[in-house]
Amino acid sequence: MALTQVKSDGIADGAVTTNDLSDSGVTAGTYGSSSAIPAITVDAKGRITSASTNSVTQVGGANGVDFNDDVKARFGTGNDLEIYHDGANSFITDTGTGSLSIKAEPSITLKSQNVNINNAANSENIARFFENGSVDLYYDNNKKFATTSTGIDVTGQVTCDGLITDGNFILTGGDLQIGSSTDTSVYTRIDFEDNGGVGQFNLNAHGTAEFKMIHNRSGSTNGGIPTSAAGFTSPQTCPIYFANSGTARAYFDTTGNFRPAANNTYNLGSSTQRWRNFYTNGVLFNGDTADANKLDDYEEGVWTVNTHGFGGNFITQNAYYVKVGRLVTCWWDLYSSSQNMSWNGGHGSYIYGFPFGSEGSLVNSVSITRIDSAINSFDVQAFFSGSTTASSITVKNEDGASSHRHYSGQITYRTTA
Repeated sequence: MALTQVKSDGIADGAVTTNDLSDSGVTAGTYGSSSAIPAITVDAKGRITSASTNSVTQVGGANGVDFNDDVKARFGTGNDLEIYHDGANSFITDTGTGSLSIKAEPSITLKSQNVNINNAANSENIARFFENGSVDLYYDNNKKFATTSTGIDVTGQVTCDGLITDGNFILTGGDLQIGSSTDTSVYTRIDFEDNGGVGQFNLNAHGTAEFKMIHNRSGSTNGGIPTSAAGFTSPQTCPIYFANSGTARAYFDTTGNFRPAANNTYNLGSSTQRWRNFYTNGVLFNGDTADANKLDDYEEGVWTVNTHGFGGNFITQNAYYVKVGRLVTCWWDLYSSSQNMSWNGGHGSYIYGFPFGSEGSLVNSVSITRIDSAINSFDVQAFFSGSTTASSITVKNEDGASSHRHYSGQITYRTTA
């Protein structure tokens, strides 16, 4: 069977040769390459009337990929990940159900003057990073943590399992609470570890601030004292105690009394380091508890000797007293260098002005320790009218006396208080 020929006036049998096709003007050749795609023009009768190529930018290679503004590079079957630039800002948007993970080994470096991390709606701050500035962290759009030129600034509470500082710890306001306020089974401690035995542990209140140690005891059967501390045994109740070398030394009990941890064991002061003043409302000795037995006063001083009925040129050389509780002892010495001191006969001469009022007219003892004269007879009488200025000792000499150098003596009596 003969081949069918295609002619303009129909199909005829016979071979089709190049002479049978009209020239279309297209240059014979290969169109298209790795960097260009063919561009072909076909007329209404299906004939190729022209052929050329258009260059294209490869994905990858030396030239990279260029996208105009708002042209998105999409990834994923549902276009879940988009990367684009809107003319002002650049975006990496993940709208899928999973997470956007960035993985790198060994590290990831973000380079920018400022970095902001916001929520998906771009309505809340999560973290902000500023070049030559702070790093800010947020909780529910409220800044809680920020770095500063000197350290960090925290707004709110800090909860941590431990805290180690190489420098000063400064609390400028509020309270420092250590331990749980609800867990009474946990003992709170402040431990100081020295540096080779040369460290110090100081609690200082600077300026006009008060320094207080307060233990609010609530519900504890032993006042919060570790039972391992020597000197304290349950159910001892002691809010604040002092110990060293693992042994309790003293404590404040729940009624405010300051007590030694062991009976008849510790001293107040020493032979070379003594307390200067000791202010008290009374001292009880050897287990005595009666208020009436308190030693509530000890005093030493000088007093002014007043005389009545004495003559001659004399001075008061010594006049002093000691008061122990309500018992007063006074000493005096009237001295005349010319030995011309004299006193009247009878009961006309006396001295007075003793310190403290007398309990009454009773005088425990009176003694004249020195009178430089030969006196036929003399008598010393003492009486008190109850007031300090009227208290007196009368020197009685039936004949009077003169030419004396000393008149010295002492008296012991009880006061009203």
